[in-house]
Amino acid sequence: MSIGTARRTVSAPITISRSTSTPNYSEFYDPNFLDSSDASRSVIPNWISTQKVTEYFYNNPDMFTRNEADYYTYLARYTRDISESVAAGYFMGSWQIANFNIMAGARYERTEVETSGWSRGIDWSTTPPTLVTGVDVRDQIARGENSYDNWFPNAQLKYEPVANLILRAAYTTSIQRPDMTKLVPSDSLSFNADNQYYTFQRANIALKPQYSTNYDLSVEYYLPNSGVVTAGWFYKEIDDYILQTTGWADNIMPGLLDWFTDYPVWVQTMQNVGTAKMSGYEFSYRQNFKQFKFLPSPLQNLDFYGSFSYAKPEGDIEILNMKRKVLNARLTYRARSWYATVAYYWCDSWLRRNPTSVGSVEEGTFRMGDDGVYVAPSDRWDVSFNWQFSNTWTLSFDWRNILNEKEKYTRYDRAVRHYVGGTTIAVAIKANFH
Repeated sequence: MSIGTARRTVSAPITISRSTSTPNYSEFYDPNFLDSSDASRSVIPNWISTQKVTEYFYNNPDMFTRNEADYYTYLARYTRDISESVAAGYFMGSWQIANFNIMAGARYERTEVETSGWSRGIDWSTTPPTLVTGVDVRDQIARGENSYDNWFPNAQLKYEPVANLILRAAYTTSIQRPDMTKLVPSDSLSFNADNQYYTFQRANIALKPQYSTNYDLSVEYYLPNSGVVTAGWFYKEIDDYILQTTGWADNIMPGLLDWFTDYPVWVQTMQNVGTAKMSGYEFSYRQNFKQFKFLPSPLQNLDFYGSFSYAKPEGDIEILNMKRKVLNARLTYRARSWYATVAYYWCDSWLRRNPTSVGSVEEGTFRMGDDGVYVAPSDRWDVSFNWQFSNTWTLSFDWRNILNEKEKYTRYDRAVRHYVGGTTIAVAIKANFH
């Protein structure tokens, strides 16, 4: 929030002289984001550290004066009040019948939400609508409220037909509430004179939570040589799936066309768009090599863990951030006082940003477009080391992404961005005082 301006002494119309106490911009540069570039030639500029600016403001209050009109304008525009209350209760029971274990129950939640925030005044009595002018921003505070009730039944079954074999089945339900910042009522409207179209943005206080129904089946087999093999299948339905819908008004909000008759309207909002479905399977294998006496003695100190999961969308709605294929592998060597691990991670392409929308939610013709942003397949190597050199002290070393692999974002199978997360090294000494 901007609440003032730094004082400067002006000695001539075209020159500015600074006092010795007036800081240079370079004093506020963030040391973690200096000038650099990567293989994609995308330059990262100097970033201003908000922490340094805040510290300077509080340590040098005399360097600032407050513009009262701007202060209350920004205060009204950027203050958001969000209140969410949840009342809940549950019951659960557990039964053991021979080799069967059954656990079942249900939870009830009552959620109430109240929000308020600044909304750009729009006069809907004109065609096309126009922005309201000459009104105090403190009189443009919009308020909204919403409430909903949910039941969450669940049941879990565990069955051991023979020794070392476990079968599991589960039926569970849950919700994911909307991002609270998307519930503050607000409208904004602008006109692009060059390309001759309006842009209309609206928050949605009426958003309902996503309701997820999950079905899971799995089998676990404990090998006689200190190993475990697991396999599982899952299916998920997400009702009232929340999506940031972006597109032309005739697809997103056809009702807007009653007010905008001369030019097209580009709309951005959040909506519950229907039911998203996904299914998949996963496998994992864990093995301790101690039992393999035919191996040379050093190799018997190895542990291995590997897993693979696969998920696919069902229907027209692809779930944001759903990893379709993921592979993990980890090899650990354990000695008496130390152990070292090498790990590998691979992930197939996944949806990072939703595409524009096609069709209307109200008319039941909604579907997602083909211009979403995807993260290309990527992999990563990690290493770690732990050494307990006394009964009290342990030294640990962790190196993530040792090859400094980057993420590539694509749209229409063409690169649109590269993200370099960098490599991370952490060294720590831990103490355990008994």
